Parts: sequence; C-alpha cells; structure tokens
Amino acid sequence: MTTIYVDHPERYKLDINGTLTIKEVIPYDDNTILICRGRTPFGIVEDITVLEIIREQPQINTRNPIYHEIIEGMPLMLEFKVHGYPYPLVTLYHNQDIVKKGMNIDPMFIRQNATKLHNGNYTCTAENLLGNASITIKVKVLANPNSDKNSSRKVLATVFIVLFCVVAIALSVVSYMACCKRPQSIPQVDDAQGRAENGFANGSTVRFVNSQAFNGSPRIDRANGSEGNRVTNGNVHF
Repeated sequence: MTTIYVDHPERYKLDINGTLTIKEVIPYDDNTILICRGRTPFGIVEDITVLEIIREQPQINTRNPIYHEIIEGMPLMLEFKVHGYPYPLVTLYHNQDIVKKGMNIDPMFIRQNATKLHNGNYTCTAENLLGNASITIKVKVLANPNSDKNSSRKVLATVFIVLFCVVAIALSVVSYMACCKRPQSIPQVDDAQGRAENGFANGSTVRFVNSQAFNGSPRIDRANGSEGNRVTNGNVHF
C-alpha cells in the first residue's frame, strides 16, 4: 500500500504517480525549492525541483463586449482579467479619470444603478518590466422608457400646482383692489344752505345749521327728529 503526504494540501495536490499540482501560483512561489521523498524497498528516494515562474508581459481579457449598451437604472458590471509576471501595475480609467490603480488588484467596475454619468470609455491598462497592454470598453447608457413617463407626470403635476398658485394669487389681488375702490362715507357740505352732514357712532345724522340764520344762536338738529341740542362756545350739548 502506498501512502502519500503533502505539506499545505490547501495549495498543493500530489498524485500517486508523483505529479505535483499547484492550485494557484503566487509570486512567493518563484524560486521555491520543492522536495519530494519516497520510500522504496531499496531505500529512500529524493527529488528536488526549483520552481521558477515564467516571466511574461501583461495580457488583459474581458467578457464584456467592446461596445456595451445598458438601460438606465440597471446594474453596470465591467470585468477585466489581467495576467503577467512580475505582477503589472494596473490602472482603470473612466474617460480621463482614474477609478483604480495598484499592483495585483482586481480591476472590476460595478455600479448598481447606471446613469447618464456612467457614459464614456473605460480603459484598463497593465504595465510591467516586460511590456504593457490596454483594452477599452465603450459604455452607452440608454434612457429608461418608464422613467420618461414618470418624469412627464412629475412635470404635469408641477405645472398644475404652479397654475393653481397663480390663479389663487390673482383672485386675491382682484379682491383686494375691489375692497380699496369701495366708496366710503365722506362728510358733505352744502354751501347754498349753509349746512353740513356728518355721521355719529349711533348711525344718526346731525345737521349743523349756520348760526347767522338764527341770529347768532347755533343749533344742531338730529335727522331722527329730536331737536333742542345747542352749540355754545364751540361745544355741542345733547
């Protein structure tokens, strides 16, 4: 019976025929010494291998189409896969603005609700000592028909409210002007008869009679028929 042991099984897999599989190669694995030991009837057999990661210039792949159209309000997802060693410097641009930049980063661009602000070119670049690479995706956000209907309804509601306020203000102005033009009671003087009419608080009308007609004895007669009230020295007596 053959027994196989391997250190760090989460990263390495060793088959019974001696094949070693590295599940994910990382920069730490470069120039790593791998030792494989086996026991046979003739003794212990040992094999030593130096792992060297192949140097290569960057390569960028994407599953998105180069011309990407999306409806406004839907999620926008742009995915880029960068390969190359040494790990390249990766930069993601939206038009001329830098969205992400760094070594060994995931240049994925995700927005839950796409808007017109997300229109434009998305360019991913990668550069290391062996070369560089870039890829551009043109994104166009299309208007959502449902949002246009909602916008029209909001505009109509706003116009109705404005018209209602204008009509209410106009009615208020007309009412105020009508009140200002209403005729008010103004004392009248009859020069021909030498009399003046004025209103008292109780609604009765008082006639001031010229004193010359009564030989210097002024007299006030109420319109309701009461008489005998006198004016002496400028004072009215009732």
